[in-house]
Amino acid sequence: MKPLHRKLPLWMLLLIPIFVLFTSYSDGPPPSRTGAPGELTCLNGYCHNSFQVNSGLGIISLSGQEAERFVPGNAFQLRLSVADSGLAAFGFSVSARVAATGEQAGNWSYTPGVQVKEEKGRQYLMHDTVKVINHMSEWQLEWTAPDSLIGPVDFYVAAVAANANGNRQGDYVYTRKITLLPDSISAKVSHPQSRISWVQDQGHLVIQAPDPSAITDLQIWDLSGRMLWQDRLRASEAKVEISAWPKQVYLVKLRQGDKAFTGKVRLF
Repeated sequence: MKPLHRKLPLWMLLLIPIFVLFTSYSDGPPPSRTGAPGELTCLNGYCHNSFQVNSGLGIISLSGQEAERFVPGNAFQLRLSVADSGLAAFGFSVSARVAATGEQAGNWSYTPGVQVKEEKGRQYLMHDTVKVINHMSEWQLEWTAPDSLIGPVDFYVAAVAANANGNRQGDYVYTRKITLLPDSISAKVSHPQSRISWVQDQGHLVIQAPDPSAITDLQIWDLSGRMLWQDRLRASEAKVEISAWPKQVYLVKLRQGDKAFTGKVRLF
């Protein structure tokens, strides 16, 4: 008896590469593939390893109204695009890190076409669905900056530009680091319990007490336990010269009556 051979209809054959493409990319890459210090990219292991990283002609772009500076505590709309002429599918993963420490910086939000995964206390934003127009894909992102002065934030982006041939061969991997600076003029940190806030501006740390009638004893310490500055605020503002201080974390200690509070500020 001859084996039965059935030919697939043409429409089913046309769907096969589409199915392979979307099952390969819809879940996004594993976390820790952004090329950040100590992390891999999609080139490593059994992934897209035909070419060296950044050896193609592709471009990663992060743009938006606030794509150069950010205000602590504010949410920002950014646009990430990946383009490479002649290729048919794209994906990405991005992580936001405090430049000085490598710790997680701020929080990512879910927006159409993206997803958020977490690993070891860090968030990774990545594609969920992919739409390609003129050899380019783009996604609208929303990132909320940390609510404290932490200095510059590094965005580590890794992207794949794929040929959609149904396997991982012939694809290109790109990485890019994009640094955003805090807006030193408007970046203000508040201590809600004591109603004290401070802002770093042109070599000074301006400490503000909204209620001038509340006498506040204030001190600034480094992390080694050395007190660098102290004063009693009888007005609504104190201005501390910090231009010669190392760019690191300091403790701000304040007392109002029988209440004492301690906060952290990072100079940048």
